[in-house]
Amino acid sequence: MPAPYVHAGFSKDGVGTASSQILKLGAGARAAGMGNAFAAVADDPSAVYWNPGGLAGVKKESVSFMHAILIEDISYDWLAYVQPLSAGTFGAGIQRLSYGDIMETDETGLDAENFTPGETAGTLSYGVGSGNFGFGASLKYISGKIKKSASAIAADIGGKYGISPDGGFSLGFVLQNIGGKIKYVSESDPLPLNLKIGTAYKPGNNWTVSADTDMPSDSALRFSLGSEYGMKLGGGLTISWRAGYNNWTQDLGGLAGFAAGVGGNCEGLALDYAFVPFGGLGNTHKISLSIDF
Repeated sequence: MPAPYVHAGFSKDGVGTASSQILKLGAGARAAGMGNAFAAVADDPSAVYWNPGGLAGVKKESVSFMHAILIEDISYDWLAYVQPLSAGTFGAGIQRLSYGDIMETDETGLDAENFTPGETAGTLSYGVGSGNFGFGASLKYISGKIKKSASAIAADIGGKYGISPDGGFSLGFVLQNIGGKIKYVSESDPLPLNLKIGTAYKPGNNWTVSADTDMPSDSALRFSLGSEYGMKLGGGLTISWRAGYNNWTQDLGGLAGFAAGVGGNCEGLALDYAFVPFGGLGNTHKISLSIDF
């Protein structure tokens, strides 16, 4: 209901105006397989990225790593660690995006030398909970390098509320990338400010459906839908099937926007995979490994 009012300050008129695209790439193959509809789910180490308010619900020390094979030579890695404390939960994460080797040319058009542009973002998060409500905040340091380097500082503020006592229905919100601008040489560009509002519902003990609305400063209103169904097998093994859709890349045609994934969890060791097509640009793959201690 509040989306039309909040979105008044966010518009597609700003398309292409934000920098630091690494901040939009997500975290974890589980969330990717659910179409990135994760603001109200956020119950694992990826809460450091998706919603620090979800950290209050993480009860075990854990670490998670994801590697993504994107289009062309572009690769993306994400690592996070969470530690429950006596008064809240601490989290830390790091993202690394590499654009691959690019040939520099001189003013005559001749090849000069290769360079490898990339971006890195480090995050420190803390979440606390009271009853069915969790609140958290993150501080980020973002750096990028083309031929010159640049850096910026940003913050996230988020919350997660379990409406039903059994946790079957929850709401989540997070304001991401609150900060200034990043400047490489003479031009400064803003960070991709985004307001994410989501909901999640469990029709059954092993089934979760979710939906998010994103209101980015540099794009039109976006939405995401996701679903996860877990099948408990013998020996403590659970296999989870996931599917999702979002309209972030619908202009690319084909199956762009759809996502599918599968994961296995056994005694705190989880391996997840997500398949995310990008239409004519090709297909991307994400794989995550998570360990609870």
